[in-house]
Amino acid sequence: MHRNHDVIISVNNFKQLPPSIANISPYCPQHDRKFKNYCPQHESLSCQLCIQSNQCWILSLENVIQTAKTSVLFEILVKNLKYIKMNAEKVVILVDRKQNLVEIKNQRQIIPEEIKQVRNKINGHLDGLKQPIHHDVYAAEEKVKTQIEDLLRKLADHTENIDILQTNMSAIKEYASDLQAFIGSKLIEKELKKQEIFMQSLIENDSLQKEDLNCKIKDKISDVLSTVTSIGSISVTSNSPFVVLQTDKNKQAQIRIFHRETPTPINDIKMTLNRKFELIGTTGDGHLLYCNTGIGIQKGNVRGNYSSIFVKDNTLSTWSYVATSKRQDTNRSNNTVVCCTVTGEKFWEYKDQLVSPPYGIAVDKDSNVYFASLDIDSIIVLSSDGKQARKLLDRDDGISQPYGLAIDVKNDRLMVANHHEPSLYEFC
Repeated sequence: MHRNHDVIISVNNFKQLPPSIANISPYCPQHDRKFKNYCPQHESLSCQLCIQSNQCWILSLENVIQTAKTSVLFEILVKNLKYIKMNAEKVVILVDRKQNLVEIKNQRQIIPEEIKQVRNKINGHLDGLKQPIHHDVYAAEEKVKTQIEDLLRKLADHTENIDILQTNMSAIKEYASDLQAFIGSKLIEKELKKQEIFMQSLIENDSLQKEDLNCKIKDKISDVLSTVTSIGSISVTSNSPFVVLQTDKNKQAQIRIFHRETPTPINDIKMTLNRKFELIGTTGDGHLLYCNTGIGIQKGNVRGNYSSIFVKDNTLSTWSYVATSKRQDTNRSNNTVVCCTVTGEKFWEYKDQLVSPPYGIAVDKDSNVYFASLDIDSIIVLSSDGKQARKLLDRDDGISQPYGLAIDVKNDRLMVANHHEPSLYEFC
């Protein structure tokens, strides 16, 4: 119950007020008089005695507070609290932040697998390099072995010849006549000369050099141990949010989409053919997302060094296509275009006669979805919520058996991979 008994409320209801509000007193703490006036300049309350000591422009407090609960300010505060809570639920609880946590967890699980695959690639490459050098070392050993064994045979023959000459010399000395000793000495001298020439040749042709096997590792491979100090680096990149935040100010509700211009309605999208040319392939910004039938969506490096499972999904059919990590898929087995999270939580699904069958898919800066409809030679554009669709390009625009799509968001261009020749279109 209030002090002046003007308003009576139950204790239970009074306890529902927060302390900061319940402790507000209608009496001046300085003069112990009831507040009667309000100064809008200083936003302060005053009693009759306060007026005598302060020179302020004052209003009757009774007139000021009688419409407090019905004032525009009160209504704006109530609305802003409602919008802030709605935004918090939308950002933190319902969609964006929870989904972001799921994606971050999924990415964290993928990165070690990518590192493992890089290591396996490196190990496989080194194993491939090891085989030729193993062959070379065995061949070098066999060559040196053959040379040394040949030399040992020659030295054995040389030693045997020397032994024979020594035996002959002993026999001549003991048993030969003077004539036999004279002629025999000349013969042995010639033979000994041959053996001396043989020994000299071993020195001159480096046959007695010590042979060693050596392996010189390429400098670039050795440098890996000193120059490559990490496998890679982890970074966090920020992208424009998909969540829409609402606010209320000056009696008007406004919708803010951070970092995004007003989306272009799909009925206002127009394109012109820029040129046709030959094309081998297109890639994304450092990584490719692609569908692997029976497995799901895989993420690969554009250099082909490695790939890993990005999302497990065995429902994807042959010739399914995917665009962006917030998945937009085409499935030709049931003629559908689906938008869902990386974990498979479906946002929307589109299916009608325009999807016949869907192949390539791409997304523009406003999250509008483009896909190739093969049988009707057309490019179809869907609104970001999947509720509206229209035929954007057809045979008259040069579309013929379209398979793949890619959008250059920065330069407002659409690449269409027709069966016979790719074409480049510009947004008007």
